[in-house]
Amino acid sequence: MRREWIWHGQVSYDEYKDWLKTHQMSFLLITLLTTWVTCWIIFCRPDWPMGREWALREAHLEIARREKAGLPLISPDLVPRLISVFLGIQKRTSYRKFAYRRGTTRLRSSYLRQQVVG
Repeated sequence: MRREWIWHGQVSYDEYKDWLKTHQMSFLLITLLTTWVTCWIIFCRPDWPMGREWALREAHLEIARREKAGLPLISPDLVPRLISVFLGIQKRTSYRKFAYRRGTTRLRSSYLRQQVVG
């Protein structure tokens, strides 16, 4: 053991063991951890580019399940009655203002009609 060796913080009494332990830990933390995280990101990531359509896919599956079971598309117990009355009043008034402001009334109404009818 040299007198003026730089201690890496692993083994204080042996220079070689200190060097070995430091390099083993560096290998484990840097190489293996980086590899594991990279594999996890590649194989376990959410379907990010297509993930934006996840809610739409889930909605179609839920609609198909409810139609097959003969259930209403929206449960009447989902929203309390007083809130649903308030939402109905607001939908008739403020939705049109918002849609006209955006300039997409025709697209939205045709899309909604298509969803309700078809």
